[in-house]
Amino acid sequence: MEAGTVWAAAWQFVSGRLVRLLIRWCGFIPSQQTPLAKDERDPVSPREYVLRRVFAAADHFNPALSEPVQRVAFQPNKKDAAGISVFRELFVTPMEVARRGPKGPSEYIVVRLLAADVFALGLSVLPDPQADQPPGHAIIPELTPQTEKKRSKELQRELAKLGGRNIAYRATLSGVQGQPG
Repeated sequence: MEAGTVWAAAWQFVSGRLVRLLIRWCGFIPSQQTPLAKDERDPVSPREYVLRRVFAAADHFNPALSEPVQRVAFQPNKKDAAGISVFRELFVTPMEVARRGPKGPSEYIVVRLLAADVFALGLSVLPDPQADQPPGHAIIPELTPQTEKKRSKELQRELAKLGGRNIAYRATLSGVQGQPG
């Protein structure tokens, strides 16, 4: 076997393993069909992650439970007339999302959701840049205070389950801790 053929075979093996590792570790799936956004006003790709800021209080987050993120963490309030807020991780870090919360980073956890999982629930994620919010602000317009209560609670429960599987940021007693996804 020629040296060039050996190197080509070795590269093919290594690059294939790298792609599989990226998929396993990051949820990254290479695709030419859904390019990732370059501008926060671009449509949200199913391959993107969105972040949700959640109060660290026990009624919103309880790490002792098998499903630590509670439904109310995704419950719309009066200010969510257009939909509940999320943040596109392409444009902001989980720590920045927590830091920019009204109560400061020690009062929040930040959960990470794959947009494809949100879409699979029949929901959408729409870009909604706001000057008074961190970069990458977006909304889930199907969850508002006007959403039918039974359906809203079902969706909140499902989003909480998804969020509980991927805590992107959590305050600790000695400061803050970012957790890899």
